[in-house]
Amino acid sequence: MNPIKAFAIRNKAVLIAIGAFFLPIIFIEIPVLRFTNGVFSYPIDDTCIHLTIAKNIATYGTWGITPHEFVSAASSLLYPLILAGVVKIFGAHLIIPFIVNVIAAIAVLIVIQKWLAREQVTPNAQTWVLIAVVYLTPLPSLAMCGMEHIFHMLFTFLFITNFSQELSKNLKTGEKIWKLPWTIYVYGVLMVMSRYEGAPIVAIACLILLIHRKYFLAVKLGLISALPILLFGLYSVYHGNYFVPNSVLLKSGAPPLTMEGLTAFFTDAIFTKLFFSVVGYNTVATQRLLFMLPIAFLLFRKPIQENNVYKYTLLILMSAVFIHLCLTGYAGFPRYEAYIIGCGVAVLGMLVAKYGKELFVGKLSINLCLTWLMAIFLVFPMILRCTNSFDKTSKGCIAFYELQYQMGHFLKNHYYDVPIALGDIGAMSYYTVGKKMDLVGLGDIDVARSRKDHYNTTEFAEWLTKRDSIKIAIVADYFTDPQLRKKWVKISTWRTPEEYQGNVFSWYAVDTTLAPELKKQLLEFQKTLPEGEIVTNY
Repeated sequence: MNPIKAFAIRNKAVLIAIGAFFLPIIFIEIPVLRFTNGVFSYPIDDTCIHLTIAKNIATYGTWGITPHEFVSAASSLLYPLILAGVVKIFGAHLIIPFIVNVIAAIAVLIVIQKWLAREQVTPNAQTWVLIAVVYLTPLPSLAMCGMEHIFHMLFTFLFITNFSQELSKNLKTGEKIWKLPWTIYVYGVLMVMSRYEGAPIVAIACLILLIHRKYFLAVKLGLISALPILLFGLYSVYHGNYFVPNSVLLKSGAPPLTMEGLTAFFTDAIFTKLFFSVVGYNTVATQRLLFMLPIAFLLFRKPIQENNVYKYTLLILMSAVFIHLCLTGYAGFPRYEAYIIGCGVAVLGMLVAKYGKELFVGKLSINLCLTWLMAIFLVFPMILRCTNSFDKTSKGCIAFYELQYQMGHFLKNHYYDVPIALGDIGAMSYYTVGKKMDLVGLGDIDVARSRKDHYNTTEFAEWLTKRDSIKIAIVADYFTDPQLRKKWVKISTWRTPEEYQGNVFSWYAVDTTLAPELKKQLLEFQKTLPEGEIVTNY
């Protein structure tokens, strides 16, 4: 047989899933690239934060949004390092995060397919499970987003499935001294480094070991997995930053560690997070897993009783979903919850493919109809989340090109090394090297500390602008202190059309003597702005 044909037959499920993965990317990217004249763009600005840090690591050896100072601005420790390695070899290019994510997505599909094959799922069923993972996660949107979430999903899946497998093996052998292979520790480290949400999953695994009285193993797994964030935290504190990144500190959904904050969380906030739609389909789809995973215990109780691997996999996933809903912050773009949905879909898909024949095949009956209706009810929010994500990806990419990309290029041309204040640090940091005052606090420890400790007053912000010799500011008016804006000279406002999110940013001369020059430069640059962008000059 032809080697190529043999390879295609052997890997049919993965190849079909990869095709399904690229299909929406092609349909979304072709019209977007036509609009942007071939400039690659992302649906969110945060991608450029990671790329900026990676560029500064590779070029200047600095972890931060400028070459001059350390700032703990990234929610992932692993991803900027991966990007920095690529940038070191190929140089800094805007398309790099997308390419890296495409490779990671293909790795996810290969890993899940090999796991399904080990679970003796038929090739045809493998194909359907992989397609479900592609679209319900959804991997195409995550790849076009260009963030760390596919890596997070990959290492979470590897950690949970391999830990459950080794746990079951140790229980079956009945040995007094349990062992975990070195790969479990590697997956734990990489999962935690991908995103800090990996730490609770390691904690769940350690708790299971403690329940089985494997104290040394629990401590060993916890310490080794947490070592990167411990070392980075100490390094961050040494440089005057917080132990955890600013983004984790400011965007997390964890309650304030005060009596009032904890009381409000446990008497009100936790129920809102678990039972109400906070951010549309993103929250609802994750909440559905809290129903689907326990139902799987009931529907597949016989194979689960016979195989401890499934029991511990589902238990870890259920605990992870609960903790995620309680402690993780919210985002309009479907990304924070993607790792847990992707892993949940893969595991539930395997159980249905392997043991679901008795449930979904047979004579038409009330029980069969109710089972199908329940399945549709539970899965439907995930389908809506998928279609919504493709719409957000398309419009977000165009909005990024119309605003962040344009603002970044203007600053590159005229204020490349000038101190500026920003309300959105991604693209504008990527295209410049000057001092940045991040008014949100993600890339500025002084602002982050003032927000956390509640002294982010007008006077303090004004003091920072003077201390850092800030010349101009580009901010979203609705998020910026109006008393502070009154002290600046407003020059122009740029707005994307409502069909492309309707984002608005305004230009200010913080140094009022620069107002005439800034206005002249903006008027000249506005001639090159994309058609449809709404500009108001003052």
